[in-house]
Order: sequence, then C-alpha cells, then structure tokens
Amino acid sequence: MNNWDLVDEKGICQGNQDCEDAYKVCQILNIPFRQVSYVKEYWNEVFSYLLNEYEVGRTPNPDIICNKNIKFNYFLHYAMNNIGADAIATGHYARTSLEDNEVFQQK
Repeated sequence: MNNWDLVDEKGICQGNQDCEDAYKVCQILNIPFRQVSYVKEYWNEVFSYLLNEYEVGRTPNPDIICNKNIKFNYFLHYAMNNIGADAIATGHYARTSLEDNEVFQQK
C-alpha cells in the first residue's frame, strides 16, 4: 500500500526499497504481490486534516487517522473485495532486534 509520493524532498525514494523488499518476501512465500495506491486519499483525509489541525493549535496523531480511514477502510475493503481476503495483517509497529544475524521480535 502506497500512501505518499515516493520521492521525498531530498529526491531519495525510500518507498521503492520497501516495495522491492515486499516483492522479495512474496516470492519467498510463493504468494502474489499486489500494490495499491492511496496517495490522493491520504493527502485529502490524513495530511490535509493534520495541517488544518496544526493551524488551530492542535497536534493530532496522523497514524490513528490513517489506520481508521486508509488501512482499515480503503485497504481492508480492497483486500476483501478484490482478492477475497477475510482479514489483513500488519507489522508496521513490530519491535525487532538483530542477534547473530537473526531477527527477533521484541515484546
């Protein structure tokens, strides 16, 4: 899922590496790789809201708005209606550590 223009202000495209990593994982797991864009929805429903709130002195958490409007609305409906998913799984906030060249999830 892509929510932001992939080229940041410095001209570095971090999103491309994320996409390549996801593609490689899908190949290893032998599952199809699909990519969807919610750049317009993110801008209109999350980022613009954030800017408007800053203007009036409030500091909302854009992650909460993104989860509600983008991830668990647009993306969930896409997954259910277009690929037949029953649910979605996210690992966005996983805490990990690297020990002896192995990645471990932290609790």
